[in-house]
Amino acid sequence: MSIIQQPTLFDIQILQELEIEVKYQEFFSPLELMPLIALFQKENTVGAPVTINY
Repeated sequence: MSIIQQPTLFDIQILQELEIEVKYQEFFSPLELMPLIALFQKENTVGAPVTINY
């Protein structure tokens, strides 16, 4: 059985040297977040809000 070595996605030394904003950008830039964000957006952005009378 052979051993498959996969290269690391991030180098720990480089991540420690990055600023926090750049670090988050490096983490989340490969991810496609728009489909996830679309799940939580309102369907209708115009008109009066719906209120519930208790």
